[in-house]
Amino acid sequence: MLVAAGRDIDSTFFLDSRLSKAREALIALVLDGEEPEPDFVAKLERSAVDDLKEIYFNARMRQAVKLDAGLTDEEDYAQHSQKLVERAIWWTHERLKAIPFVGQDGFGDD
Repeated sequence: MLVAAGRDIDSTFFLDSRLSKAREALIALVLDGEEPEPDFVAKLERSAVDDLKEIYFNARMRQAVKLDAGLTDEEDYAQHSQKLVERAIWWTHERLKAIPFVGQDGFGDD
């Protein structure tokens, strides 16, 4: 189980990194003067979660970390040990997205 916990911890680093890159991509787009699609960040967030599940929560990974081979990918993800950390990452991500920045529509830099 210790190896499985390591996998779960690493998956949180992956998620945090991908969400940071999503925010960075939004800021870069806006600063380049381009209007992002309404669901620009949501698509990147979905991609981050899909990639996380594909990389960390699959049969091959379960075999490597010696978890129950009978688990499905969704069950494995639902039972991972870092739910609280993952929730904190999402909470922080939402708060950081809400911070206005120069170049963003409606932000005055007078």
